[in-house]
Amino acid sequence: MSFFLGETREREIKSFATGDEFRGFTETLGDAWRGHVAEGRRYAEGYSEADLDRINGAQGRLFTAARRSSELVDSWSSRANAMAEAYDNRIDTVRRVTGVTLENPERNAYYKEAEADYRLLREQGTISLHDVQNGDNFASRRIELQRAVFNRKVDELAQSQPDKASALVFGQSIEEQARAIAASAAAELDTARKDVGGAAGFMTEIGGALAGMWREPANVAALFAGGGPGTAASVTARLGQVFLREGAINAGVEALQQPDIQAWRRELSLKSGLEPALENIGIAFLFGGAIGGGVQGLRETFGSAAARLSDADRTALGNVLRGEATPAEVEQAAKAMGVQLDDAARADLALAGRVGADDATLPEPPAGIARGDHNEALADAVRFAEDADAPPPAAPLDGQRLRGAITERPALAVYGDEPPQTVLGLAALRDDVWRAVEAGEVDPVHAAWIGRMVPDAPENHGSLLLALQASRPETVAEARLVIRDAMASAERYRTAQASILGAIDDGLDRLARQVDPDLFAAVDAVEARLAGLRAELARLDQPAEGAAVLAPRIASLESELAGISGKRRSSPRAQALRDEIERLKGDQDLLRRTAREQAAATEQVLRLGIADASMDRARLGPQLRRALEAAEASPEVAALRERLAGLTIEPPKPREPPQLRPQQTIEPGSPEAIRQTEALLPPERAAADDVAGKVEAPPGEAVVSDLLPVAAREDGRDMRAMTLADALREAGRPDHLGDIVASCKL
Repeated sequence: MSFFLGETREREIKSFATGDEFRGFTETLGDAWRGHVAEGRRYAEGYSEADLDRINGAQGRLFTAARRSSELVDSWSSRANAMAEAYDNRIDTVRRVTGVTLENPERNAYYKEAEADYRLLREQGTISLHDVQNGDNFASRRIELQRAVFNRKVDELAQSQPDKASALVFGQSIEEQARAIAASAAAELDTARKDVGGAAGFMTEIGGALAGMWREPANVAALFAGGGPGTAASVTARLGQVFLREGAINAGVEALQQPDIQAWRRELSLKSGLEPALENIGIAFLFGGAIGGGVQGLRETFGSAAARLSDADRTALGNVLRGEATPAEVEQAAKAMGVQLDDAARADLALAGRVGADDATLPEPPAGIARGDHNEALADAVRFAEDADAPPPAAPLDGQRLRGAITERPALAVYGDEPPQTVLGLAALRDDVWRAVEAGEVDPVHAAWIGRMVPDAPENHGSLLLALQASRPETVAEARLVIRDAMASAERYRTAQASILGAIDDGLDRLARQVDPDLFAAVDAVEARLAGLRAELARLDQPAEGAAVLAPRIASLESELAGISGKRRSSPRAQALRDEIERLKGDQDLLRRTAREQAAATEQVLRLGIADASMDRARLGPQLRRALEAAEASPEVAALRERLAGLTIEPPKPREPPQLRPQQTIEPGSPEAIRQTEALLPPERAAADDVAGKVEAPPGEAVVSDLLPVAAREDGRDMRAMTLADALREAGRPDHLGDIVASCKL
């Protein structure tokens, strides 16, 4: 028989075993399904055999349509599933036309080729370091590059086989084809609903929707994150515990997925917003409980429920399925499944409904802000507003959000010699530091150098801003010296204080562990669990062993085939070698693809486990803080601080910047300027002629007033200064034109 989850995976789930008999998930689900069909037959009394066959055939179509709609329309990975199916269709077309089988980029094919293309873009400068620092990395471009590799291979096939090129031209984009596939799945479900009614139709659609949700990696991970059954005595109570725990987890996961799901429904022109969101969340709650309970015994959960559904129960279940259920109706639907919800479960369901309502009413993220960053920042802000002990929203992300506001301000955009670099530096500042800059407490150009010189340590931005405020540098060079000196001084201070503060911290930790040993044991256990999960996550990059085993065999066959030349290339032996190589390569690709898919599923589970452990650690935070505060107030720590007080080092004070200005400023032409000028002259040159008002030249020297400019060259380009007597004497004609000059005198 074929197994829904694969025989190996189903055999790993021991809860389906009855004694020594193996009963996998598929068989258990089949038993429950046959019970639903039998119930449908009881409602179909009076129908002919032909009518019953038609009903059963319609049930099969409804089950398939519900499963495909869940996979392609109402799951977090629906867009990716539709894209993968669209690529499968293109791969089939290429194989029929050319005989070449390409791989599906939506299933992580062509990873190495995409990585090489990304490196080439970096080398060519198309992607700069600034782009990488702002999120334009390989992870964000991976699927785009893998799709580009697929398109390139199709183009290469069209060029190598020009007679078949027209068949390789597709009439619509891959995104349009994916949307058409998803819209078709939704239409098929609407059509199939009309052919089956009553309890059989409802249970058929529930079964198909659950089957589709079970294929959703995030939902599977959420189920595995749920705990096992408690110690209740009855089967109903035991299954109820599992239902509540895993149903609530899955509803929460589904609520987080709803923004992307509803956006996808809007693209398909389908009904979106609050009602479909509540529908998906409610079904996810039932799905988590039904499948989780099924891990303990699916037949008990569904078999008993089928026999006791009242009209009110069916109405409530139908409203949940249609997205019209209230929390009270979801509670009644859960009770119809044999489970009494407690207050915690009702609160979880109400929270999931509010999340769906929020997504339907909140606006889209601002332009230029990724939806993931927007949702994360919103969640941080809400968490901080509701819990005073929660950490504040991430400051570096807030600084990055301000980039648009900075560039829109002309005064800041043109302020300084490097406006683009100044803007980037200001965007990297911590949020409170940016507000101080905006208030005019320090020159924005100087403050930008904090972000440029210390981009990865926002915790130091405040102290560096204080250093700039104290020094008040006048130039960028001075500001950089102040920042560099403050960073070096702080590092020396931290190094000198490390051993002293370490002694105090060790004492605090020891005393805090004495105050509440159970708390620190829980903290250590959570830290160990986190370390183990992260170590397992790091080991996921190991290559597929089976694919590596086949590589030597393929290389040997290719070597043998390369030795066959001439007419022997068409011999049966050569053809057999080619067929064997092709088969082994196909097996190798299958092993690699399977390993990648298994690694992806395992990664989902591990990441959810890491998130769960991180939440456990965060919940222990307030208790841990109180224990440390109690230890801080103990007499032993106070005595230790007093003993070490004489050894501590005062924090360094910012060094005064170098004085690059004159000692004093003197107004030119003022008496002070004349006095200081005369003080700098030699004594014999400083004597003044009080009668004539001019300085007499020493013997053999001329004063400036006696000098005349005389051309040194015939073209008059070079000039020199000399007295008239010296000029005439040098010319050798001291009485030249003397008569004419004398006759001109009056």
